[in-house]
Amino acid sequence: MKKRIFVFTAMAFALLKAQTFTEWNGKPELFQINREEAHATFLPCADAESVINGKGTESPFVHSLNGTWKFSIADNPSKRNTAFFKNDYDVSGWSNIEVPDNWQTQGFDYPIYTNITYPWTG
Repeated sequence: MKKRIFVFTAMAFALLKAQTFTEWNGKPELFQINREEAHATFLPCADAESVINGKGTESPFVHSLNGTWKFSIADNPSKRNTAFFKNDYDVSGWSNIEVPDNWQTQGFDYPIYTNITYPWTG
């Protein structure tokens, strides 16, 4: 019985800790987390003829990500889905969104970009 209580407590603590994502609070200089370094985009072609004829998008090494994707948005970071990447995670209740596009133009949230100041403070 003690072992079960310990495991449950450890799991609850891990879940609580995972959902307290405050790295960016009060740190305006922090604008990226878990992001790949910037790089030049290129199309790997199967042969020189494809490059010369401008048929890079027909390469067997290129896969478009355009299409319909499952989408979920949280009211704030602490309510985000933290296990969405697991193979057995159920996304049947999520909405669909078309890619490429912007979720704000598809009825989720509202645009926050402005040339003056962001609509929130610290």
